[in-house]
Amino acid sequence: MLTWISCFFVHYLWIQNVDPFPENDSIFSFYYPIINYLKGSLLTENNFFFLTQFTHTGDYPLGSAILAFILSCLSLNQIVLDQPYLLSFIILTCACLIPLFFKHKNKALISLLIITNPFTVLCIRSLSPHGFIIFFSLLSFLFLKNYLSCKNKNINLLAFSITSILSISIKHLGLIYFICLFFAYTIYAIINQKKDYKIYFSFFVCFIMGSCFYTLNGLKGYLTHVMEYKDHTSGSLTLFIVIAVLVFAFISYFGSYKTKNTVKVFKPSNWGLIYLIFVCLSLFFLINEVFLYLNFCVLIICICSVLFYLFLSSFKQNKIKDFIFLFSVISFVCATLLFLSDLGRSHYLFFLPTLICFLHFINKTRNTYFLLLILTIQILVCNFFPSSSFLKEKYGRQGEKIPLLIYNATHINFFSWNECFVPKIRRAINDELKNLNLTNQSYLMIQENLHPYTKAVLYRPMSLIDSGPSFYRLDNLPHQNLETLLNKVKSNKQKTYKEFSLEAKFPLIMEGLSPFVTLTDTNQNTLQKLLKKDNPSLNEFAQLLAIDYTHFLKQSGELNDNYISFNIPKDKPVVRLYLTKKYYLPNSTMKQNYATSELFREYQKYKRLNQL
Repeated sequence: MLTWISCFFVHYLWIQNVDPFPENDSIFSFYYPIINYLKGSLLTENNFFFLTQFTHTGDYPLGSAILAFILSCLSLNQIVLDQPYLLSFIILTCACLIPLFFKHKNKALISLLIITNPFTVLCIRSLSPHGFIIFFSLLSFLFLKNYLSCKNKNINLLAFSITSILSISIKHLGLIYFICLFFAYTIYAIINQKKDYKIYFSFFVCFIMGSCFYTLNGLKGYLTHVMEYKDHTSGSLTLFIVIAVLVFAFISYFGSYKTKNTVKVFKPSNWGLIYLIFVCLSLFFLINEVFLYLNFCVLIICICSVLFYLFLSSFKQNKIKDFIFLFSVISFVCATLLFLSDLGRSHYLFFLPTLICFLHFINKTRNTYFLLLILTIQILVCNFFPSSSFLKEKYGRQGEKIPLLIYNATHINFFSWNECFVPKIRRAINDELKNLNLTNQSYLMIQENLHPYTKAVLYRPMSLIDSGPSFYRLDNLPHQNLETLLNKVKSNKQKTYKEFSLEAKFPLIMEGLSPFVTLTDTNQNTLQKLLKKDNPSLNEFAQLLAIDYTHFLKQSGELNDNYISFNIPKDKPVVRLYLTKKYYLPNSTMKQNYATSELFREYQKYKRLNQL
C-alpha cells in the first residue's frame, strides 16, 4: 500500500508538471469516447446502451465504455473530466498488484522495479488503450498460472475470466493475446496429457462475453480492412498461417507420444537472457526501418519454428515455467508477425511477452544490490530520456525517428518532465472559438505544414467537452470523396480551385508555424507530378492538395481577403488558424455546443422509443 501511495504521488506530480496529452492512436479510440461518455452521463443519465451509441461510433469495441460506466456509477465523472489522466491510475494499481503473484523477500522492491520499468511507464503515461490491455492480459495470464499451480483454484479462475473479458472488450489486441494464451495452454495440456475442461469452459465464456462488446458494423469494417489489406509481407502472412496450422495439428496428434527419454536440448530457465533478447529484437524491429521493407517474415518464422522445436523437445511435464515460456514465445512471434506485416505496427505489441520475462527474471534474482542497480537505471531512463531535438542534432534523421517510434507522438516525451504544449494550444483554440458564433456544426479543414503526428493531436472531433464546432480533415475524407476531388482537380485545377474558393469548400485552414510541429522533411513531390501518375495514392493526393491549394490562396491574395486569422497561442504562436468570413458572425453573442444539442435530441428519441 505504501508503495502504491508513493507511486501515486510521483505520477500525480508528473501529470501536474507535464500537462500531458495522450499518444496519437488513443485519442479517438479511447480518450474522447471515455470523456464524452462521462460528460454525457452527467447531462442525461448513466445509460450504457444509449451513451455508447452516441460516444462510441467507430470500428472499435465498447470496452472503454465499461470503465466510463463504472466511474459514473462511483460518481467520479467530474473528477476524471477535470483530470482525464487520473484514468492511468488503473494501470498503476494493476502494476502494484503483480508482486502478490511472486514469492520474494522484498515485495516493495519488486513492485518498484515493475512500476519503473520503461514498458510499464509508457503504458501509464501514454494513456493508451493498449496499456490497459497489456496489464489486464498480464493479470489474466498470472491468474491462470496460479490456477495451474493449484492455488485457490476457483478464485483464480474467476479472476482470470474477469480480466480476460476486460482485455478482449477494449480493443483487438486483447483478443489476439487471449488467442495466444489459449494456444499456449492447449499445447501445454496436450503434452502433459492433463486437460482441464473448466479452463476450456472459461475460455469459451470469456470469448462470448468479450465479443458482446464488438459492434457488428465495427467488426465488419475492421475485418474488411484486414482482408483487403495488401502489403509487402502478405505472402509471408499466408505462409505463416499455413505453417502455424500444420505445426499445431502435428503437436496435437503426436504430443501424447512424447517419451521420458527425450533429450533436453534447450532449457528455458535463463529469464534474464530471454528478457534481453526480447528487448533487443523489439528495438531492432522498431529502429531499423530498412528491415520493414525486406521480406524477412519467412526467415523470422523459420527461426521461431526452430525455437519451438527446441523448446517442445525439452518440455517437462507439470513445469509451470515451461507454460510461461511457451506463452511468451507464442505472443512474441505473433507480435513480430503483426508488426512486420504492418497490420499492427505498434510498439505495444512487444510489451506483454517482454514484461513477463522481466517479471520472472527479477523474481528469480536474489541479489538486492543488483536489483537496486536495475531500479536506478530504469528511473534514469524513464525520467531523463533525450529529447527529439537532441537526438536529431546528434544522430540526424534516424535519431529523430527513435522517439517517434517509441512514443508514437511528436508532441510529448513520455520519458521526461518537460511540459507538453498540446493542451495549451487546444485550450487556446477553444477560447478563440468561444468568442465566435459559427453557423455550422462541423467544418472541413486543411492542415498545412504540420507533421502527420501533430495533425492527429490537434484534430478536433465532435465533443461534449469542447464548445463550438468540430473539424474533419481533408486527408480523413472517405476514399470516394477523395476520388471525386482527384478527378475534378485532374480535369481543370485552376477552375476547381476557384470553385473551392467561391463555395468556401475549406472554411478552416490550420498552418504550422513552430519547428515542433512543422514537417521536418521537405516534400520533393508536387501535386503536378502526382496527377501525372496512373494510379496516384489518395492519401498522398490529400496531403499535396492541402499544400497546393493553400499556396494558391496565398498567391492570389484570397487568404488575406476572405479569411480572418488567429495566432495560437497569441504570445508565442505555434499554429495559425484561418477561418473564412462566410461563416463568421462577429456581432452575434449566441453560443452553442452542437454535440450537446445532438445528444439531447438523440436522448429524447431514445426515451420515446423505450416508452412505446
